[in-house]
Amino acid sequence: MKEIKKSFWDFVVVSGSVILSVPIMIVSESIQARYLGPENYGKVALVIGAISLLYLFGLSWLQRIIMRFGKEEFLKENHLRKTTGNFVFLNILSFITVSFIFYSAQTPILNFL
Repeated sequence: MKEIKKSFWDFVVVSGSVILSVPIMIVSESIQARYLGPENYGKVALVIGAISLLYLFGLSWLQRIIMRFGKEEFLKENHLRKTTGNFVFLNILSFITVSFIFYSAQTPILNFL
């Protein structure tokens, strides 16, 4: 039981660090775009920043479920079948959703950049 409670706090700390890294990433990308100028290099930095944010909010949150629920399942059942199956299912679903959002918002994003 102690290990399960510890895995919850591991999950909270990793999630918190991701949330704190978002403003730093945005500032870093804007500094890179400003330094590289309005030519194609600055645009590339902004596109990479937009893709990084979409990945961070769309798909990377799923990697933490392995840490949180995989540890719990492994301690209880000595395997990771349910967690892995749920991870794959949610990853496919999230990928489709993020792809649809990115594709439908492609024109406004590119016009903004």
